[in-house]
Amino acid sequence: MDNQNTLPLNKRLCRLALALLILWLVVFVLAPLPFKYSERLRALKETAEAYGIHPGALYYSDVPTTDMARLRSGEAVRLSEQ
Repeated sequence: MDNQNTLPLNKRLCRLALALLILWLVVFVLAPLPFKYSERLRALKETAEAYGIHPGALYYSDVPTTDMARLRSGEAVRLSEQ
């Protein structure tokens, strides 16, 4: 293994700490800012919390409003065909 191009442990740890600090700033400081200053995003967040919807979820099969929406849209299609 060639050790000539590797940084000392203390420099690697400093870089790791800096990267974690930047990640923390992005996630906990910068990402919430649009919700603080945008009325629409704040309303979207409050509505999602009120209905228990997780916007980051990949599947919504366990959300009751999804089943209700599917039933209502099915009823609307059947009524429009009559």
